[in-house]
Amino acid sequence: MIADMNALLDYTRKRGEKRPALKDRIVLERPGCSAIEAALIMVKLPSMPNCYIDIVRDVHLDGKSIGYFQLSPGSGNQLVDKLVQCNSESVTPMAKRFKVDGVYGVASWEADPIGIVFKPIPFTVGQVVRYNSGNPQKNAAVLANDFLQFLLIAGNLDAIRDKYVDVNDVNAATKEFNECLRLLNISCHPGMLSEWTAIAHVVFS
Repeated sequence: MIADMNALLDYTRKRGEKRPALKDRIVLERPGCSAIEAALIMVKLPSMPNCYIDIVRDVHLDGKSIGYFQLSPGSGNQLVDKLVQCNSESVTPMAKRFKVDGVYGVASWEADPIGIVFKPIPFTVGQVVRYNSGNPQKNAAVLANDFLQFLLIAGNLDAIRDKYVDVNDVNAATKEFNECLRLLNISCHPGMLSEWTAIAHVVFS
């Protein structure tokens, strides 16, 4: 099981060794962004939660992915530019919804935007949420209590998918993933559990 950031970095490094053509996109490495770039993020997006800033300073996420999760927005030269454009109402159609909900868009799952909460209502500051691109008016679903927890769950999901991809044992993969969710303290949150169960169903199918 991937239980901490060091284990996640080790997993992505091994994945990169197996798939060198994708190494630049899938291997997470230290360090993250510079102190200057982190400060710029805080200037441009002043309510950005510390749990996100701490991660992007520790680990380089720009242009990286874990499985189907893209860990940074798509447009711009630097991470700060991408974040600003992702949260600009003149550039991103969902940005108005982000603002209403008190969320900054920071990542995506397929076409679904993923954001981090900066306002305590209707969510909790630091939570990671997913919007439904096919139904943008639908309430965002909470995925994790903070950005590290989100990355660890995504890493475990991808590792389990890779483990069972050749044997195509969906039941075994689902059982192992559910145990990871329990150990990462997700199973006690019914909403989060149902959201990850739905995502896992797509990934393991």
